[in-house]
Parts: sequence; structure tokens; C-alpha cells
Amino acid sequence: MKMTAFLLLIGFLHVSGEALPQNITLVMNKAPLRKVFKEIRKQSGHLFLYDDKLISSGQKADVWLTNVPLKEALEQILANTDIEFEIVEKNIVLRRQPLPVLRYFPAADTAIVPQVTGKVTDEKGEPLIGTTVMVKGSKQGAVADVNGVFHLKNVAKDAVLEFRFTGYTSREVGLDGRSTLTISLTIDNSKLEEVVVVGYGAQKKANLTGAVDQVSGKDMEDRPVTRVSQALQGMVGT
Repeated sequence: MKMTAFLLLIGFLHVSGEALPQNITLVMNKAPLRKVFKEIRKQSGHLFLYDDKLISSGQKADVWLTNVPLKEALEQILANTDIEFEIVEKNIVLRRQPLPVLRYFPAADTAIVPQVTGKVTDEKGEPLIGTTVMVKGSKQGAVADVNGVFHLKNVAKDAVLEFRFTGYTSREVGLDGRSTLTISLTIDNSKLEEVVVVGYGAQKKANLTGAVDQVSGKDMEDRPVTRVSQALQGMVGT
């Protein structure tokens, strides 16, 4: 008789536990979380498992739930906290959310100019095609195109650029963080001071107005003449 009564009691409790509703209806204003969990336990039959340090006495919540599924109810209640939950059979396990993984993304190097574009011209503004542009102290460089334009990538803001073109004075220009620049080169007058020997004397390049032919000593060695003027006959233009 006692065994039968015991079995009936177990069956009743089992049926009662299964009969507990899984939807939550609860309205509480600024209620402590512990009290909210207690009310949910009464309605769902689920036992809350958590570390006492997880929930402080000052943590409160405003709850407005009407026939809401248990999982959704917990999501709403814990939405503004760092607490996550997991429903395991008839238990609700609470734990603190893991800290997000912080990834370091190095800032772009602010001491570098990503793209430098420039143009090299003469004194009249005409492009100097083929001008050599070098970053001083490095092997990085470029050559001006048919428009006198050149491009350099990833140049230090404080770099010095060297400009060279045959017959023109070379220049060194500080970049100073600029990404565009126009450079003008001037004719190297020292080149015009070179002396050229001509058939009727010696003159500077700058003063030459006629045609000049060059005759080497080898060209004159085998000519049977007694005077230099005779050796030159037929070898220079008139």
C-alpha cells in the first residue's frame, strides 16, 4: 500500500513537472535579477545555475513579458548585461560572456607619401623627356615620360629628389610631404664655355654659328703633305 502511494506521488510530480508552461508572463519594474529568475523558475520549473559573483545585488531589470517563450524571455531580460545563458534540460546555466578578441590593425605609416606625381620642364615650360628622377640616398627612381611626367610610390615625406638631364643643371628638391610637384631645369651654361678647335682658330661652343667637322690625327697620318692645311683639304666641310 505504501509502495503504491509512493509510486503515485512520483507519477503525479512527473506529470506536474511536464505540465508547467514553457511560456513566460511576467511584469516587473526595476526588479533585482535574482527575483526575476525566481519568478521564471516558478513558472517554468527550470533551475538557475550560476556563480554568486556573477550577479550583483544592484543589477535590476524592467520586465514586460506576455506569454513569451522561455528562451526569448531570457534573451530580453539579459539583453543589456554581459551575461549569457544556456538551457540544458531543466537547468538554465548562466555565465559571463567572454571578452571580444581585440585585433590590432597598425595605422598607415603617416611618414610616407603613397604616390608622388611630378612634371619636369625646361625654362620655357617644355617637357624634358627622359629626365632621371632619383630619391637621394636610395636606388628608387623614375624617368620622365614624353610629357615630362614621372611617378614614384611610397616615398618618405622628408625625402630629397634629385633631377638630372644632360645639358641642364641638376637639382635637388625636398619633397616636404607633397604628392604633386612641378620642377623646372635650366641650361647648364658651363657646358657652353667648352672650347672647340675650328679650321680657322679656337672658339667657344656658345659662339659657333657655322658647321664644325672633327678630324682625328689618325685620319691625317698617312697623307703625303707638308702642310696641315693641305692635309685638311677634302676632309672638312666648306
